[in-house]
Amino acid sequence: MKRILFICQYNSGRSIIAESIVNTIASKEFRAYSAGVENIGPVSELVLDLLKEKGHFTGRLRTKTFDYFTGLMAVRFDYVITTCDRATAKACPVWPGQPTSAHWNIPKPAFRPGDDVGNRILLEELYRKIYSTVNLFTSLPQDVRSRMEVEGGISELYQDMREAG
Repeated sequence: MKRILFICQYNSGRSIIAESIVNTIASKEFRAYSAGVENIGPVSELVLDLLKEKGHFTGRLRTKTFDYFTGLMAVRFDYVITTCDRATAKACPVWPGQPTSAHWNIPKPAFRPGDDVGNRILLEELYRKIYSTVNLFTSLPQDVRSRMEVEGGISELYQDMREAG
């Protein structure tokens, strides 16, 4: 089983969505985790509500920093994927096992206070983009993923999906 860690700045939205999608649609081949560079509190209620509506189990989702995955009990990841520029700019630890790293620059939605309908539309769009990218990545045959690891193509998946639609 391949292990993926998604890292975002706060681990309250984008990385949580990616973790949940992988663990729902590709649980036979992958196990996903998520973390933030900083911790600002609980997972966004908007995100949890959306994930529940989409059929994802949310009972174990919580925010945590990547420090949670270091030390003696560190998980050996196959892939570490940052989901925002701020996470990429921060100094991440050296991960055991030398996982393949990639960067999917997933922009943070520009939520507006009090605009529940508009915010929901933005969140649905974010979910769709992350779902499409995760689905493509987890659907690739292992030999293709291996070639992409060598060529650095995993980072380009999100950009390619963004440009496609």
